[in-house]
Amino acid sequence: MSDKPAYRVPTMAEVRALDATNGLTCVSTFSGCGGSSLGYRMAGFDVRGAAEFVPLAADVYELNSDAPVNRSDVRDVNGAEWINSLGIDVGDLDVLDGSPPCAAFSLAGKRSESWGVVKSYSDTQQRSDDLFYEYARLLREIKPRAFVAENVPGLTTGVAKGYFQRIMRDLTDSGYKVRAAKLAGHWLGVPQARNRVIIVGFRNDLDVDFEYPAPLPYFYSMRDALPYLDGQVTPAAGETGDGSWSAKPGWTDGGSPSRTIGAGENTGNGRFPPMVTELATASNYHGVEQFSLDGPVPTLTSCGIAASAHARVAIVSDQVPRPFMLDGKIIDPETGYNIGNVSKVLRLYYPGRKLRRFTVGELRRICGFPDDFALKGSYPQRWERLGRAVPPVMMSHVARQVAEALND
Repeated sequence: MSDKPAYRVPTMAEVRALDATNGLTCVSTFSGCGGSSLGYRMAGFDVRGAAEFVPLAADVYELNSDAPVNRSDVRDVNGAEWINSLGIDVGDLDVLDGSPPCAAFSLAGKRSESWGVVKSYSDTQQRSDDLFYEYARLLREIKPRAFVAENVPGLTTGVAKGYFQRIMRDLTDSGYKVRAAKLAGHWLGVPQARNRVIIVGFRNDLDVDFEYPAPLPYFYSMRDALPYLDGQVTPAAGETGDGSWSAKPGWTDGGSPSRTIGAGENTGNGRFPPMVTELATASNYHGVEQFSLDGPVPTLTSCGIAASAHARVAIVSDQVPRPFMLDGKIIDPETGYNIGNVSKVLRLYYPGRKLRRFTVGELRRICGFPDDFALKGSYPQRWERLGRAVPPVMMSHVARQVAEALND
């Protein structure tokens, strides 16, 4: 593998300084906490607005962006009226971005069993398998020069393939030259093995030459992003799906990209946690001095993390606050959550290793977010915001290619 620069994601201040440097506008739909939008901003786009139905996701988006958020159900949004409210005429927007919820198509889910069903999604109740058609409707009403839509690879396989073909036809019939490709996040700057289908379209009246981003000549490992990680549990071929295994799970060292972050703490990396060298001995943890950043450990109180401790362990540009011990529990420094709560099955297979879940700060790193990206809510809610998001670093590579095509 060729030489690679040290892993680093721009800070939020650095990203804001890059806004609108390419002269192009973007509006985001199904925006979540803003992963895609942040990628466009990294690529120099002026992100003019967003649409997000889940209240907490919209709250987090607003913590990190000045772009107004439309919180309506997308089914109630009139594209022309919305784009006009953002000061853009129909036909003048450069890029309409969208990541319709993908749980109904994920290979990790029940797929067709959930199609046409209103069910829990994040903190809401909604049907999600029809939302790509709402995205296509907005596309026809807004008429941007280009669009970029993201989804899981499961959209293109098995019983979902018919959905994918219908979606591609609907997008093409909306007046666009449409292409789709599966991209691997760990070859586009994200220290996580995260694959996504990226659908790109350019309006028929435009003559553009678009190429998907080429893979980088290197990938980032968990150790690049989090040097103190020793490795991570991987599921065995005989995993039953209920948290148990018919064969012993494996182990991947820190030189590999992290496993895919799931939408919750009990999926993806949450079920297969890391082991941290400096936190582990043969059978027990040492004292809290091992959890220091560059100075003394913040004072711990009986009720959790003191207010002063928050300032002492706040995330800065090149640091991720480490977990610490409190009352015999391993604590996430941002939320006070016990991240040492790991399944009994894994404890059985690894009796001498102190496994734990990722901290929120570590999740930011391996999801390609800035260290100072603001979040709110509980530990599971913060995990979900990052786990559902498009990795910003990955999307920035796609966005730069789209910008190059539009500006050529």
